[in-house]
Amino acid sequence: MSNNFSGRAIAIDGPAASGKSSVSKIVATRLGFVYVNSGNAYRALTWKILNAGINPDDAAAVAALLQKIDLTFVIESNQTTVRIDGEDPEPFL
Repeated sequence: MSNNFSGRAIAIDGPAASGKSSVSKIVATRLGFVYVNSGNAYRALTWKILNAGINPDDAAAVAALLQKIDLTFVIESNQTTVRIDGEDPEPFL
């Protein structure tokens, strides 16, 4: 599979627990797209901020941390997983 972005994307939005992830995974699979769970990226960044002992309301400290971290999306089985500084935060989310 190529890691090149085709220029096509589908975004699905809605309230919590409305089935967005389930529908998104099915649509991505049927269309041959990569499924990206953007919510995991936000949760991973929040985990990193809290793990660093930073108050999320301290915008300057958050911005400084974000300048230092390596945020990576890894494609595995047509889904992305998030890595921060090489670490998989999934068990902590």
